[in-house]
Amino acid sequence: MDGERVTKKVRLLAENAIMYVSSGFSPHSDSIFTFTCDKSPTNGFTASSAPQYLHSTVGSINYTAKPLFSSAFYTHALGIIDAEKDEISLLPVSLVRLECSVEKRVHGDDDIKKKDIEEKKENAESRDFHDSTIDEKVALGQAFGSKRMQKIIQNRALQAANAQLSVQVGAAVVEQVKEAVEHAKGSSIGAIEEENIYGEAKKGLENGDLPVPPQNIQTTNVEEVYSLSDIVSAEELSVIHVKLLLRAPDERSRANIVYRNSRYINDRLGKALVDGKKNKRRIKLLYYASLLMAFYTNYQLVSKKDLLIKKLGDPPEILVDHLITRFSEPSRSGINHEIIVPVITSYGIDKILCYLFALCLIIDEFSVDMNLLAQDLSLSTQKCKELFKILGCKIQGCTEAQRISLNLSKAEAKTYKRAVLTLPLEVVTKKRRRLR
Repeated sequence: MDGERVTKKVRLLAENAIMYVSSGFSPHSDSIFTFTCDKSPTNGFTASSAPQYLHSTVGSINYTAKPLFSSAFYTHALGIIDAEKDEISLLPVSLVRLECSVEKRVHGDDDIKKKDIEEKKENAESRDFHDSTIDEKVALGQAFGSKRMQKIIQNRALQAANAQLSVQVGAAVVEQVKEAVEHAKGSSIGAIEEENIYGEAKKGLENGDLPVPPQNIQTTNVEEVYSLSDIVSAEELSVIHVKLLLRAPDERSRANIVYRNSRYINDRLGKALVDGKKNKRRIKLLYYASLLMAFYTNYQLVSKKDLLIKKLGDPPEILVDHLITRFSEPSRSGINHEIIVPVITSYGIDKILCYLFALCLIIDEFSVDMNLLAQDLSLSTQKCKELFKILGCKIQGCTEAQRISLNLSKAEAKTYKRAVLTLPLEVVTKKRRRLR
């Protein structure tokens, strides 16, 4: 009850006891423990300076109790309640851990080993006796047997020699095969280490990997789904210089700097250049998106770096190195497959497009004109739709107000599609058929 205080008599016993803890077992009822201690413990709650041990052997099972490490820092007691006298007695105890081990198994293993040795010795003696008996019979046959018997003995000896030779040859072949396998393993490990210079290991759709930048599927903010640093690093942005673009007077002058065949890039770049240095970051992102488009168009030249740089408009070499590292996979070529060259597989192509589309989502505030990108990259609308869905987008048409603002006819509005990144983000698996 609240406010009431219950008073109990507490009596401290002078005797000492030992309490054990174990891992789910109890000692046998016939166990008799031997107590050993270097020094006699003091009475009361004063901790003993000397460790205490218990030992018991029941049949083949040994029980050993050792003091816990924590018992050196704490004092333990066992409380005994006497309901009649309404008092509590405290009995000081030493806390130990009880462990058990089986002794018979050790001796059993020794007995088995000893028995095996004796059996092997007997078998060896039996074989020696059998071999000596055969040798004696052969010697008698060669000395006193007929010509037919002597010929049979010679044929048997020849067959035995041939059999022994075959065994030796077979063993040699097996050793050669083992050495070849070990050498091949070592070569493959070396090859893997060499292939790591190209960065990411091979990823395929068969084992569930998607060619998209890292996704934050737990976020409630659409701006945090894709991190810009996962698409283009700060190091890459730092080497992109916009002075040439700012000095370019018209679109024709900019054609030698960015991907010239992209309406998506040219329309947005023209608007960004009006404000000049105010949109410096946006101009850098548009330049990198243009670089991804050009890299997608010329991905066959990934193993010819110098020619690829020229096709991309002579960008900083570090940008090209990052593109090759991020989107290519190592492959061997040459007569003996001794040359490692980067190649871009169908998975790598989809990865380039997904990274490009994710960057476009960031540039356009997560609502992208899908038809315009499909035209710039000569892709089917279905292919773009599939990749945007993998990125977590929903495909939407345009409203009447959007149709008027975009100056689209009603027929064009029916085919117009926008990819809009929405939350919660849905994880979509890529279909296994290849779209052209």
